[in-house]
Amino acid sequence: MPLPGTALVMAIVGVSIVLGGGGTSNPHTEILLQLLTIGFMVPLIVMASFQRGLGSIHPAAWIIGGLVLALPLVQLVPLPPAVWQVLPGREVEVQSIALVGPADRWMPLSMAPARTFTSLLSMVFPVLLLTQVSRLSIRSRRWLCATIAVGGGLSMLLGILQVSNAGDAAWSLYAYFSEGFLCGFQANRNHQADILHIALLAFGALAAPRLMDGRRHILTWMVSAAASATFLVGVIMTGSRTGIALSGITVALLCAMFWPAMRKHMPSARWLFGGGLAISLSIFGLLQLQSIERVVARFSLTKEGRWDLWVDASYVLHQVWPVGAGIGAIAPVLQAAERLE
Repeated sequence: MPLPGTALVMAIVGVSIVLGGGGTSNPHTEILLQLLTIGFMVPLIVMASFQRGLGSIHPAAWIIGGLVLALPLVQLVPLPPAVWQVLPGREVEVQSIALVGPADRWMPLSMAPARTFTSLLSMVFPVLLLTQVSRLSIRSRRWLCATIAVGGGLSMLLGILQVSNAGDAAWSLYAYFSEGFLCGFQANRNHQADILHIALLAFGALAAPRLMDGRRHILTWMVSAAASATFLVGVIMTGSRTGIALSGITVALLCAMFWPAMRKHMPSARWLFGGGLAISLSIFGLLQLQSIERVVARFSLTKEGRWDLWVDASYVLHQVWPVGAGIGAIAPVLQAAERLE
């Protein structure tokens, strides 16, 4: 069984998978997650009995975490007027401030300081989790992979209820979510696709070493094939176009994990034939589902509004290059630069 320190890190990851997917439009679950994370983190830091099984924090974790938090902190430091007023893209801001009062006030680099500060708060907890994960041994990290795989599976089950619309219920934890698609514990279908990709790779990291002892492990092969197919079908049902496109990379990494064991038990030609047959049958079965029509329709580019969005985003990028507008500032900055039509 996992030691106390490992169990607490597993609990933080599990709670993050369940409550961490609401996004900015669903702040209540984010606040609850932060409070629960504090509750789990306190014993990890101050109580020796809960640090059993944990090593010291890896120096690289401190460096990565420091760099992640340093960027929004630097963007929130007040700058004198002679500095911030000459930054790229500040002309309209200077004129606007001058209309309501003196423009010679100190302002930060971020053009949306409140949003940048909120982003900083949301980054603190993943950084803290990063430092604690760096303390885990290889055996403890296997427990963490199991937590991620189980979390992804539970999210998949909830997503099936969402797609089926069972009992005419939305089956979502959030008021605002990608309705009609498999979102699971996430509010956004793209994030759910990420979760399923990560869960599939975590499952592979658990199953692949088990197959390397020379025995046949027929049950493990069957469970691995079923889990892989289930997670990949889940990715398709999210309707995330980028998530579906990334499936090829995930499958390649998964094959790399299992390939040493696959070569021991069967010639390469059989694996290629079996894999191609399984993929063909899966695609045929998916096309028979009524709910897949909505996913297929998303690949029609006749009413794609992102082309216009990218034009405006490119314009904003050139206006504020190279210092940027601050983390979290994309929405107000993009809306201000949006073409009237």
